[in-house]
Parts: sequence; structure tokens; C-alpha cells
Amino acid sequence: MLPFPRTGYEANPTVASTTDGNVVVAWIYAVNPYKIYLQKIDPSGNKLWGATAISYGTLTEGYNNPIVVPSDNGSVIVSHKVTTGNFPAQTVKLAAQKFNSAGAPQWGTGGVWVQNLGKVMAFTAQFAASDGANGVVIAWHDDRNSINLQSSWVQRVKSDGTLAFPANGAECALLTGSIHKWNPRAGKLTDSEEVMVFWRFTNSDQNQDGLAVQKFNASGVRQFTDDGIILRPLSGSANIVGYDLATLSNSSYIVYNVGNISGLDNTIQGLMINSSGSNVWGSTVALSSLVSNKEDFR
Repeated sequence: MLPFPRTGYEANPTVASTTDGNVVVAWIYAVNPYKIYLQKIDPSGNKLWGATAISYGTLTEGYNNPIVVPSDNGSVIVSHKVTTGNFPAQTVKLAAQKFNSAGAPQWGTGGVWVQNLGKVMAFTAQFAASDGANGVVIAWHDDRNSINLQSSWVQRVKSDGTLAFPANGAECALLTGSIHKWNPRAGKLTDSEEVMVFWRFTNSDQNQDGLAVQKFNASGVRQFTDDGIILRPLSGSANIVGYDLATLSNSSYIVYNVGNISGLDNTIQGLMINSSGSNVWGSTVALSSLVSNKEDFR
């Protein structure tokens, strides 16, 4: 069953189960400018948002990298990039829109700005996940200061479209020196309004990398000092080639794939960080100590 039976290049599908027992799929339709299409499908395979799906976009901006998460009453929230200009002089921002159970946008034309300064990386997708309270946590890296160094940022958009953190996001760490902070992953702790984020950082040459974690309070203030907590110091002896996290009531599981960059001699490592920043397990645990070919997490 095709959610959108039409000739053209379609890519980057994401899917979320809704509270009314259906699923919503979001993807890009690569016309100029790119648009997002959405379709709601019931358990029998029926298309609930029309035979040709719902189109979401503008005549002057490209919408890309949609990530859909469930919200209340059968609705979903879609985070996405907003691009103007042409490569390599693109201006890339981030936005979010809520669609009700019938597929109607709820947050006005263009939705809510997550980052409207530009300088978001054009070819790296943002991270987005449900906050467990019908909202969404979004994390990304950008070079908004135009200093050729990427920094990690996070925002929480509540179910009513209000921003929990400062406009354009809360920076995960300050970390002085020539340090890139890449590809943050984030989640809200289930028993509080706190958000934990971790990310990969590298030197400016990107031949050494490490991992760090930060916690934010309900309003987006850093709790693990301005630099966060270093989980794995900078090292050039092995590369981190993938990672993910899962949040619990007052802690986060963090797993990562480390080895050579080809992925042929890697192990899977894990640790559990509580809300105080302590490693509950005392040290990093080898979840798969067999040195073998391991690729990114799915």
C-alpha cells in the first residue's frame, strides 16, 4: 500500500503510532521547493487523510527531514528543517507543527520556530523524540556564530506549542577551545520536567572524539555545570560511530558503538547516568565485547 501514489522522488519516511490506534507517516516529496507529505493509516490499511495525503510546505521554502512523534487525542507533532537559498549558500532553520487527528495544522502558518537563526547543518538530520507528555524534545547542532565550530542545542516544545527552553534552544555545553559538539540525543526524565542530553565532541581536526552529557531543568538551565560531564575523554585511538539513549524516571541509559571508523572492529559499550550525574554502574559496561563488524544503531 502506497501512502502517496504519485510519480516523483520521495524519501526520509518516519512513522509514529497515535493515541487513537492508527499511525501517521511523514516524508519528503522532492519537488522544488521540497514539501512534507503526511498520511494517517488505520490498522486495516485505510488511508484516513485522503487518497493523495496531506501536503505541507510553502512556495518559497524547502521543508525537509520530517520527524513525527505522537501527541494527544490522535494528533502528531512534526519537526522539520526549513531551507531557503541554494547549495552551498543555504539558510537552514528548524520548525515544528502539530497536526490534529484530522490532519489540520494547529500552530498557525509555519508552525513554531525551534531555531530561526539559520546555520543548522543542511545534510545532518535533527533528533526528535516524544517528551512523554504529548510534546517533543528536539536536539541538533549548528554554527550560529559562524566560527566554523558546531555546538549542540536542545529545545522542548510542549503540546500546546509553547517553548519550555529559551528561544532558539539551550546550548548543551560551553567547552572552551576548538571543540565541535555533534549530533546530540535527548530525552525527558519520566518523573520530572528535566531533560538529559548527550553528544559526541571532537577536536577541530575531527581526528579525536569523546562523549559528554548535560541535564537541563524545566526552563532549560544547565545543571551539570556549563561544560557538562565528560563520559569519555577525547581520544584518537578509537572512533564513536553511533550512539543512542533511553530515559527512565531519574536516569538515562546510554549506549555507543566504538572502534575503528570502518565499523569492522567495534564493541558496544553502555553506561547509566542518574539525575545527579553519577554513573550508576560505576564504570562503562561492555554490552557486546566481541570485536566485530557493527554498524549504527537502529
